Amino acid sequence: MNYLNRADNALQESETRLRQILDNTIAVIYAKDRDGRFLFVNQHFLRVFRLPEADVVGKLEREVFPKAIADAHLHNDLQVWEKNSPFECEEKALLEDGEHTYISLKFPLCRKDGKIYAVCGISTDITERKRAEEKLRESEERYRLLFEMESDAIVMADAETLQHMDVNRAALDLYGYSREEFLALKSTDVSAEPERTQAAMHNFTGTVKVPLRYHRNKDGKVFPVEITANFFDMHGHRIMLAAIRDITERKRAEEERARLETQLRQAQKMEAIGHLAGGIAHDFNNILTGIIGYITLAVQQMEQGRSEKLNNYLAHIYQAGQRARDLIQQMLTFSRGQRSEPKPLTLAPLVKEALKLLDSTLPSTIEFHSTFAASLPSVMLDPIQVEQILMNLCINARDAMNGKGIITISLHAASYENTPCSSCRQTVSGHFVELAVSDTGPGIAPEVVERMFEPFYTTKEVGKGSGMGLSTVHGIMHEYGGHILVETTSEKGSSFRLLFRPLQPTQNAKNDITRQAPDTTETAKRLHGHVLVVDDEPLVAEFMQDLLESWGLVVTVYGSSLDARAGFANDPQGFNLVVLDQIMPRLTGLELAQQILIVRPDIPIILYTGYSETLTERQVKTLGIRALVMKPVNVDTFFTLVSRLLSQNSAEQSL
Repeated sequence: MNYLNRADNALQESETRLRQILDNTIAVIYAKDRDGRFLFVNQHFLRVFRLPEADVVGKLEREVFPKAIADAHLHNDLQVWEKNSPFECEEKALLEDGEHTYISLKFPLCRKDGKIYAVCGISTDITERKRAEEKLRESEERYRLLFEMESDAIVMADAETLQHMDVNRAALDLYGYSREEFLALKSTDVSAEPERTQAAMHNFTGTVKVPLRYHRNKDGKVFPVEITANFFDMHGHRIMLAAIRDITERKRAEEERARLETQLRQAQKMEAIGHLAGGIAHDFNNILTGIIGYITLAVQQMEQGRSEKLNNYLAHIYQAGQRARDLIQQMLTFSRGQRSEPKPLTLAPLVKEALKLLDSTLPSTIEFHSTFAASLPSVMLDPIQVEQILMNLCINARDAMNGKGIITISLHAASYENTPCSSCRQTVSGHFVELAVSDTGPGIAPEVVERMFEPFYTTKEVGKGSGMGLSTVHGIMHEYGGHILVETTSEKGSSFRLLFRPLQPTQNAKNDITRQAPDTTETAKRLHGHVLVVDDEPLVAEFMQDLLESWGLVVTVYGSSLDARAGFANDPQGFNLVVLDQIMPRLTGLELAQQILIVRPDIPIILYTGYSETLTERQVKTLGIRALVMKPVNVDTFFTLVSRLLSQNSAEQSL
């Protein structure tokens, strides 16, 4: 009897301990029969669902939970009854704060001989975990959405192994790979600079912006990229997340901008020399007027053969003055302050004529080879400038070859497409008449090619070149819409290709290739009349007085335009001709001429100047002035003009 009591007490203690364990666990524990009737629930079940035990134990599932939830529970219970084995599932339960999710392990409770009499369930609330997973899933979806929507290529890679880990659609489009192909590659596989890429991946930390790298797509095309990379640790690995942007268009725009800036700087340099040329031309031409004019008078006064050596000296001085005059003419042509007189020309006869002069001028150690295409269109050009262009280019070729070599001159039709002009940097396209001058010299260094069309830029020794030759060629060519291409190879020579715009076939070319040598011989130049000369430069004023008096004229000279106005007002009928310098202080020659013409409209007036940026022959004649003469004055031409005006004035007065 005592044994039975002890066994009963032990069983009660064991059941009490088991009950305490079940009641104090944080899991929901229950047992149900085949009908879904609760046979047992622990205290945590009652606490969670806030139900008294009497409302649960002995009640059917549908009496405790809403029908939809109860049916789902019974469906899961059926899996245990039918299979007689444990079954794990997720179940929903409706609580006061909303629907919760439970992970439930259901297993059979068996009587003797393995017969099931109940299903036991142990459920754990995983609602917070599910909510966290849902938030994580939503976050990952947002990340993936942003990842894929980003217009830049986004690449994730292991910074140590360089293996790609993830990539967005923009990257696949940029590099031309499928996702599987790209993830099988390393960062160095898509880089055109693998060594730099590997060093950067190993050395960079934090956020790094790499302004320029070159990558390669699946087809092998290399393109510039800008990379912003972020390096961070993830699960013990150094990871790189990089945004990669194709900057091909931006680089092209930057290069175009740089080209335009270079073109602008070139234009500004050309404009600067234009202002410089205009500024010094007037004064320099005044000086040359005196030098060349007095030499001409001196030669005319000399008896032929009396002093051959003196005559030779004067000839050399005259030639030097002519060279100085030509230099100023080049500067004015370049600056476009003084326009030439273009007309439709056929280049071949002019070039051939110029070659005759060059052949006799350059040393015999220079060989000329020439080729001329037949039936070329005409071009618009001043015939004098053909010789000027060829002279400058051939002298440069002579100097480049140290006076010995071959100069090849060719004339033919040519076409170009999007080719940069070597002097103005503009893009050249279209059909042209091409005049090419090539030499067998050592070629031109790249840094010289960049600057050789700048005014006064020269690589020659001091005194060997003015630096105006190529800038003058530039001025002439671009004045008529032409361009210059330069090709040069080290130790093989250089070629200057001058591209002229062809004219329409209806524009006929009439070439005049005759030339006159200056007449410095004594002639019977006797004129009659009284001339008023106004010039604020004493040397020029004195020369003009001597020149006009040597022709038999009476000359009155004023150094001030205001004094000249007063002198003319005192005796307006006492003068037969007026010669006025244009650039004078307080009252210009043009202004003085207009005031003189108000007093005496019939008097012939010659306006002469060393430089005029705006005046043309047509403009001055419209105002009643008979002629516009440029300094330095050509004595013979000026004599013809003065003689004609005096004769016309005499004839008008006799009517």
